[in-house]
Amino acid sequence: MNLFNNFPLKRFKIKNDSMLPTIKAREEVITISYILSKPKVGDIIVFKHIVPPFIFCKRIKKIINEEVWVEGENKKVSFDSRKFGFVEKKNIIGKVIIKL
Repeated sequence: MNLFNNFPLKRFKIKNDSMLPTIKAREEVITISYILSKPKVGDIIVFKHIVPPFIFCKRIKKIINEEVWVEGENKKVSFDSRKFGFVEKKNIIGKVIIKL
């Protein structure tokens, strides 16, 4: 069992330019899990999805019940809710709080 799986802070390397100009490919971000707060429109989140590449970083555009609609900043290259639909809140890993 990995003790860091439940740690609220996680580090991710962004793999593509779907969040340009806010976050560039190869930049790293730190996320914090939603323990004391709830996702809101405008948050940039990292989440799991069944579609490869399986881990995405996008901005929340809409929230309906237990699902969020997410989109990348760079609409021309972003693979997001416009293609795969809503994301369940339970699949959110955390909110981006720092760009390294």
